[in-house]
Amino acid sequence: MIDLFLGHASLKDTEAMIVFDAHRSNSREIAESSVGRVKIVFTRSGQSADQFIERYIYDYKGERRIFVVTSDYAQQKMIFGKGVYRKPPQEMIQEMRTTEKEMREKIDHYQPGPFPLSGRVNNGVRARLEDMRRAKKFNCGEE
Repeated sequence: MIDLFLGHASLKDTEAMIVFDAHRSNSREIAESSVGRVKIVFTRSGQSADQFIERYIYDYKGERRIFVVTSDYAQQKMIFGKGVYRKPPQEMIQEMRTTEKEMREKIDHYQPGPFPLSGRVNNGVRARLEDMRRAKKFNCGEE
């Protein structure tokens, strides 16, 4: 699942957060780590993923659009009340498949062309390189 979100977030130029329900663990702290554009959260003991998400949304200041992927009806009602978007899991899966398909098509049709150095450096750099080349030829007795 993490790999799917990692690829999707990268392809869509967005960020994602995956919250794992660890309320039955012995951890007193929330564990967070990031992989690329995906933040991974394990809740602390006694805290469900729903509780974490509810708190996150409650603290939400509206700086960016947030989508919560859930099929939980109570969660959906709370999300709508805070101006956060809800996305059903099936819709998210379909979006990820479509994004992956589009990227594969782009890769399949990609045709690398020639990339000569002369087209990527300005005239001053090109002249300096030419001077260096000629000096080397002259110093080696090739001319």
